[in-house]
Amino acid sequence: MTQKSQENASQIISPQKIVNRESILEAKNISHRFTNSTTAIIKNFSICIKAKQMLALTGRSGSGKSTLLHILSGLKKPNEGQININGIDIHTLNNQELAELRNTTIGFVYQSHCLLKDFNACENIALAARVGKDHHKAMQKALLSMQALNIEHLEKKMPQSLSGGEKQRVAIARAMVNQPKILFADEPTGNLDRHNATLILKALKALQEKSTMSVIIATHDQEIIKHLDHNIELGTQNS
Repeated sequence: MTQKSQENASQIISPQKIVNRESILEAKNISHRFTNSTTAIIKNFSICIKAKQMLALTGRSGSGKSTLLHILSGLKKPNEGQININGIDIHTLNNQELAELRNTTIGFVYQSHCLLKDFNACENIALAARVGKDHHKAMQKALLSMQALNIEHLEKKMPQSLSGGEKQRVAIARAMVNQPKILFADEPTGNLDRHNATLILKALKALQEKSTMSVIIATHDQEIIKHLDHNIELGTQNS
């Protein structure tokens, strides 16, 4: 995140909402159950994530990996617990403050690339950078993000002409365009073959090594897991 974006975030978030700046993300006693369910899919989950950590989030299907990523990234509010992102208790923020924090601090990569078919690769990335910025600056930022992943040659290509691996690398460039402090990736290699899955992992590690960004990857892929710093298995820690 740039110095300018840090200043913008501090302008709209009250100082009393800043509780701890030592960790990028700290979650305490997170529990969540689905509507009309009496059983918690996530129970008493806690974690503290520092800068430059690269973590795997694993567990059987239905263990709550995707739900937990959505909760930790501020997309979903848990039934119980506290989440501090970049030193800010996100549950004390109003919708505008939370949107600003997510735009400047968080990136999210979905299993499905979610690219808009009527926009080329660079335009898809630029859409994530246009909040509060003009089109020209957004396109410049998008191209820089593509260059960081060595995919600038895909700039003008439409999503339907891209391979699965290329689409996912464009999706990563979109998640990285605002230089987040923490990147969440939900099964980013789940729909890819081994070659493309390896390329995605190499891209994520290269980006992480050039910054202080932390990465959390929900995955079943043992080849991915063994290259990450830690493995957090739901159903063991989450109990």
